[in-house]
Amino acid sequence: MIQFPVELLDSLLTLTDTGFLVGKGPTQTDVALWDALDPIVTRLDGTGFRGFAHIAEFYERISELPGISDYFESDRRLPVGRIEPSI
Repeated sequence: MIQFPVELLDSLLTLTDTGFLVGKGPTQTDVALWDALDPIVTRLDGTGFRGFAHIAEFYERISELPGISDYFESDRRLPVGRIEPSI
């Protein structure tokens, strides 16, 4: 099993003073990372990043962005753990 270097990600989130991975505002990269983190948070009832404050803050920041939060709550987004065939 491959282990993700959570400590490294937590440290990377401190490299900018914006709270986002790159730039002064949210980018597609931030949303992609949020989407990768979401199953961990969802399946562990929000306890998946206890002890990693920067990751937890990042996750919440992206979750609360206007428009994005609407998408994450919509039926356009597949439920966590469910993969639909593309055909």
